[in-house]
Amino acid sequence: MTIWLTMLAVGVLTYATRLSFILLLGQREISPRTQQALRFVPPAVLSALIFPQLLLPNGTWDLSLGNERLIAGMVASA
Repeated sequence: MTIWLTMLAVGVLTYATRLSFILLLGQREISPRTQQALRFVPPAVLSALIFPQLLLPNGTWDLSLGNERLIAGMVASA
């Protein structure tokens, strides 16, 4: 029972936090400079998630042709 109450409380707090930004900043105009900077966030986050998995499969750099993950990543990106 307490786990469900904890999950509910965390969900409500997460929703309230996100809603507060929408309500407080929703009517403001984002400057063109900020919009230009925010354009690069999705590719940067995606790169930060993918490249370590491809280039560091065992915790060390592996740029060889024996690295199946790297080969699969190159094929997938083509």
